[in-house]
Formats: sequence, C-alpha cells, structure tokens
Amino acid sequence: MIKSLLVLSLSVSLVSRLLAQSESYDTEVILDFNCQILPLYEGEKFELALSRSLYRDRDHQGELESTGEVAYFTPKEGDSHLDDYDYVMHGKIFKYAEEDGKA
Repeated sequence: MIKSLLVLSLSVSLVSRLLAQSESYDTEVILDFNCQILPLYEGEKFELALSRSLYRDRDHQGELESTGEVAYFTPKEGDSHLDDYDYVMHGKIFKYAEEDGKA
C-alpha cells in the first residue's frame, strides 16, 4: 500500500515519488514513476514485479532504435511482461539496504 506520495515537477516531465510498504513481505520501496501515464494515490494498492528481462525467455530480444536524444524500443512478438501489466519501466535499482541479513 502506498504510504506517502510526493509529486516532483521536472522541466521535461511530471514525476511522482512514492513510498510503499509490502503487505506480503517486510519490505518498503521508494519508486519514481511517471504520474501522467500511471496516476497512483496515497492509500492505493498496486503490484510491483522486478525482472532481469522484458521477456520471460531471455534469449528473445526486441530492437532498440536511437534518434540521438530519444531511444525507442520495438518489442518483437513473444511471451513478454508487457502483456501482464498496465505500466512497464526499464531501469536499474539505484540503492537497496539490508536489515537483519535480509535484502
């Protein structure tokens, strides 16, 4: 469940940062996301999944095209996570902290 929500106005886009607590695990997450594409609100519940690849079959790839400033990803047909969720992001985990030997 989302515990708090902060809207960050940047020059290019509108981004929100949320702090959420898992109902299933002893985990908190801080996540920046595009609130124009996916509006979320304090107290709302959402599902978060982490994956090493967009595709369930890691050998299956898409194509990345770049125009210099912007890169566009064209997925190939296949069994991808795009079909399972309303909003998909690509990125890296910036920071994580372990407590009591757990990640």
